[in-house]
Amino acid sequence: MRITFKTSSGDREFASSEIARIVLAKPAAGAATGSTSSLTPPTGAGTSVSPKQAWTSTGITVKKGEVITFNASGEVQLSGEANDIATPSGSKTGRRAAGSQLPNVLAGGLIGRIGNNPPFGIGSQATITMPAAGQLFLGVNDDGFDDNRGEFRVDIQRTANRR
Repeated sequence: MRITFKTSSGDREFASSEIARIVLAKPAAGAATGSTSSLTPPTGAGTSVSPKQAWTSTGITVKKGEVITFNASGEVQLSGEANDIATPSGSKTGRRAAGSQLPNVLAGGLIGRIGNNPPFGIGSQATITMPAAGQLFLGVNDDGFDDNRGEFRVDIQRTANRR
């Protein structure tokens, strides 16, 4: 008996005597399959924000009242569903994630937090007066991170304080 496997580099045939075991398994959520979409890659050399963790440290300490400008790019996939895509502004389908940091903000949107203070929405392009002093963290507004993929890239610039 012969077994043929179809691969991206062509068919491979094996004799049954060459095979000790065959294991069939369902791909893990978010694993590369034919149904996943192509994500728009981020541009620029800013801070990389992974959708696989709640918060990413920027390494920047801000002062309360300091004005910061954020410019973000890229896309993230928020589940195993190929069309569950978000830009830094949030879900392309308008979906929200009830268990996320900001349930009233679109799922997948870029969010920030200073230290352990409450999170705030950022989106694609925003100039925000910092509500507190401390270390600045960035994240993706989602209620689960294991099945996510993609990346946001965020350019962060300090601007003149508002008076």
